[in-house]
Amino acid sequence: MTFLYLPFRHTVFLEGKASTTYGIRCWQLSGHAPKLCGQVDDISPDEAFVKRLALCCTRHGLEPCHLVCVVEDALAGGLPE
Repeated sequence: MTFLYLPFRHTVFLEGKASTTYGIRCWQLSGHAPKLCGQVDDISPDEAFVKRLALCCTRHGLEPCHLVCVVEDALAGGLPE
């Protein structure tokens, strides 16, 4: 199966103030229409970081069951080149 990881904008409210953060959605590309098969909200306010992480997940053919662990690892130590 082929999976596509795409960043998305997410709004969170902290102490009554809205803040923009970014998450990643995983889409399965088989059949007639893409199927949402996972997502992680509120990864980072750094859009560029989340975009790079999503691209890395797509390039390496990440299985959706590993998305949370990969996000945690990326936040702890950065992204692989």
